[in-house]
Amino acid sequence: MRLQASTIDIEPIALTSWQFDIPVIVGIVGSAAIYVWLTSDSERARYRDSAPVPGGKKALFFGGLLAFAIALLSPIEPLSDDYLLSGHMVQHILLTIVGPPLVLLGIPAWLYRVIAQAVGPVWAAWRFLTRPLLAFVLFNLTFALVHFPAFYNLALQNQNVHILEHVLLWSTAFIGWWPILAPDEELGALPRPLKGLYLLGSTIPGQVVGALLTFAGNVIYTEYERAPRLWGISPLVDQQIGGLLMWVLVGAFFLAAALATLARWAAAQAAADRPRP
Repeated sequence: MRLQASTIDIEPIALTSWQFDIPVIVGIVGSAAIYVWLTSDSERARYRDSAPVPGGKKALFFGGLLAFAIALLSPIEPLSDDYLLSGHMVQHILLTIVGPPLVLLGIPAWLYRVIAQAVGPVWAAWRFLTRPLLAFVLFNLTFALVHFPAFYNLALQNQNVHILEHVLLWSTAFIGWWPILAPDEELGALPRPLKGLYLLGSTIPGQVVGALLTFAGNVIYTEYERAPRLWGISPLVDQQIGGLLMWVLVGAFFLAAALATLARWAAAQAAADRPRP
């Protein structure tokens, strides 16, 4: 069901156009099962300093898995592949901005320490990849590169490249979010003021990609010119909508997160400097 240069063979899209993608389903269901097992009372009792996982934290984890399911199994998948660039941008937002941070926030600190002890060399490699500067570059450079026209058009034509695109996006997103969302500095979190600067820097790639898409006078991703039109949206308008999603929505999200982080840091500093009665 990929767009082809010479012909189009696409099924009609509907709200019932859910995908039966076995690797994705196994990955999501398997992750959920492992999480439930490790946080169960019987298994948790084996680990020192473990504690019951609050319902809200569990909701975050399963919300992240739901975001991945919506991105890869719902009608958003055929919409993004075969019809609209703007649908593809929504999919990428779910894979990078919604799913990974929710999953990371849903895992308790004690479980991260259990994992670190159980997979020592793998954890060492993870800590190397999530060093702040490297993590920032991996996440944001990958995000920019997969939106280069040559790679993006190839991903629309070739299923293997399309899978690679998704793997690169969500895996580097987990890496990129870690310096912000790790439970503490011992596990790799940045100090709060540096988190704010990191988040401010993260506004740049989405704004650059989004601005290029929004203000381009021609259709950059030419595969979408051959796609059937939905809801009367032309390829150029579709591209502009996709660009605005990246430029305004993603940029505003990172900016708000950065300002909130810096405001909390400033408030904490002010409280610490306030004379005690």
